[in-house]
Amino acid sequence: MIKTFTGIFALYFATLAVSAQDIKWEYSWSGDAKPKASVSPFLFGKTWAYTVELDDGGILAKNIAQPLFAEYKFTDAPPGVKSGKEMHFVGNVAVMVCNMAGGNNTILSWEDVKELISKGWDITNHSFWHTGIHWDKTKLLSPDQFKRELFWSQAVFSHYVYADKKAPLTFVYPSGDYNYKPFLKEFNLLAGSRCSGSSAASVFDPKFDPLELCRSNLDGLGGDKNMDPLGQFPKDIKEGTLHIDFSHGIDKKDTVNYKAWQERLKTISDKYGANGADNVWCAPTSALVSYALSAKSAKVEAAAGKVTLSLPANAIESRLTILLEGIPESVKLEAPKDGLIYRQGDKAWITTPVLGKPNAIPKPRVKIGYEGNYAPEIKLEKPMKVAAVRLQQSGGFAKGYVPKISFLLKDGGKKEFEVERIHKWTGFGPRWGGWCLYPLIPDEEAVLASGVEIAADPAFKKVEVWVIDE
Repeated sequence: MIKTFTGIFALYFATLAVSAQDIKWEYSWSGDAKPKASVSPFLFGKTWAYTVELDDGGILAKNIAQPLFAEYKFTDAPPGVKSGKEMHFVGNVAVMVCNMAGGNNTILSWEDVKELISKGWDITNHSFWHTGIHWDKTKLLSPDQFKRELFWSQAVFSHYVYADKKAPLTFVYPSGDYNYKPFLKEFNLLAGSRCSGSSAASVFDPKFDPLELCRSNLDGLGGDKNMDPLGQFPKDIKEGTLHIDFSHGIDKKDTVNYKAWQERLKTISDKYGANGADNVWCAPTSALVSYALSAKSAKVEAAAGKVTLSLPANAIESRLTILLEGIPESVKLEAPKDGLIYRQGDKAWITTPVLGKPNAIPKPRVKIGYEGNYAPEIKLEKPMKVAAVRLQQSGGFAKGYVPKISFLLKDGGKKEFEVERIHKWTGFGPRWGGWCLYPLIPDEEAVLASGVEIAADPAFKKVEVWVIDE
């Protein structure tokens, strides 16, 4: 069955058809003009893309970096086409779930993250616990440990950031541990970045690999190790370049680091932004990657009076820009609903509405079955399949404390959780604002339980019981 949604505007209409096989979007005009059609390598017809990833979720991303980036602009018009709408430079925050809403005011809160997203930024998954050391073969994570990190970071992000409607699609390798790579796609992570990534810099290069995106390390920019504000930035930007800068944060105003970032961003903006060539698209990594993947899989066909864009049924949501060449200026074209159009001579750049699906949340789907202040015994409203327990911890444990978690079974019995298995992976000790995770899935079956017992300690502040969403 095909569902068709049609809007008619002036002398053109756009049609979106969705089937089990593919997604089709059509743009039509009056007359029999048949231009050449292609998908632009970047949104708005830009020739290269830029973003910044700020790791570990520090509050200065919101208080310092976002306002700084907003001072620099590009437009939504193709290079050389005037009157485009100005858009702010934006970036990404790479966040570790264990620190979020943990009571540490130096870390972004969930509300902070959602505010950044409302201003054009996005999050990048940086794991749950930030475990993984690739340079010490005696400390490599096991497949089960990788999967726990990825499943639970995706699940918690999906709930708190995207209201259980989608999952993050990009990942920053903790400590550059590329051994996560074989497991990313299983948990719907379509890109991974690190400072020593092996991907080619150009989306045109056959060796371009979204799972190996390379970043320029700008920690301490302006300081002794990174004195040049334009260090590691290409002197000659080639078409197709996707450039990612990285830092753990940008310091407060009037510092050497802040001024170096000002110079870097101003130089990029003046040369390639709204006041220069205007050929850069600045967007979060998620937008850059979803566009690149959609553009690669898209098929575009021009016929007399229309152009048709086709995408696979599983394409991740993205807007796309179609370039029409050889369409007479006398042919009247209107902007598609929720899209854009720019023209110059016999060329037209048509930007579609969002096409494709939100990035899916990994299965099994989970939800919070109980949340509240810590108590040694948690009773659920009804028996549920418990998937994990999350505990907010602030401070160290009492001397001699022995952690213990037990699930209260429907028949009155108990099943004890093997906490030592988790502590061997994550460590056990004081946390100054963060969340401990005690998961059953994905490497064990969920337990049908009517409640949970947790050995008492003053360090525990809040508790969440995550259950299978049935």
